[in-house]
Amino acid sequence: MLWNHIRAWSDKDDQVLPIGRWENLRVENGKLYGDAVFDEKDEFAQKIASKVEQKIINACSISISVVTTSDDSTVIVQGQSRPTIMESRLREVSIVDIPANKNSVRLFDEATNREMSFADGVDNFLLPILKNADDMNFKDDALAALDLKEADEKAIIAEIVRLKSADREVTTLRTDKTQLEEKLKVYTDKEVADAKATVIALVDDAVKNRKITASDREDYLALAEKDFERTKKILDAKPEVKELSEGGGSRQSDPWAERFSEIEKNRK
Repeated sequence: MLWNHIRAWSDKDDQVLPIGRWENLRVENGKLYGDAVFDEKDEFAQKIASKVEQKIINACSISISVVTTSDDSTVIVQGQSRPTIMESRLREVSIVDIPANKNSVRLFDEATNREMSFADGVDNFLLPILKNADDMNFKDDALAALDLKEADEKAIIAEIVRLKSADREVTTLRTDKTQLEEKLKVYTDKEVADAKATVIALVDDAVKNRKITASDREDYLALAEKDFERTKKILDAKPEVKELSEGGGSRQSDPWAERFSEIEKNRK
């Protein structure tokens, strides 16, 4: 048992030696346990023991030597960016005042006696970043976006199948929508064309019957397009100017026509 992983080459005179030992090392429910035995004859060790008993200090940290690692997918969890340590040798367990992470162990390398970091972007020659770490992080983000981060493989596959089925349904609905829009456009175009033809027929008939002059045609077309029924009512109320039939007597007198006829006769 050491204090904060401090070894004999430290310049701290009263902290370089072991402050005790660990007995009854055991694994229970996947956790490593041991009973702390402090050196009763070491004044510094007793200071640490007192603070542990008072729960002023309540953390410990292990130091291991890595034996084997693996980057096999069967031992890599979602979001993991470094290989998994498969085998290790326990070197020492220190009492520590401030653990690096209250939810995990703090590891030291035997060769360099330096703390081993597992963070992204931090050099660690024993556990380098996995080549497919970025892909794994992307998959992790994708599952989180689908609210499937905690789901098992069966649930993930079921959701993927459901999404693919839903995508096919959406594609079918889009196709049906496009076809209906095309049919609707044909009917709409025909309806517009028929309405325009009706307007033209109404106004041209009014010109033919001399209800309006040809110069008024465009104005009445614009009016009829805006309000067909009102325009029709106006045109229907206008009287027609009819010519007399051949057997029905002389035509209505036109002074200008008569004068030009007279001028033509005199010229001849």
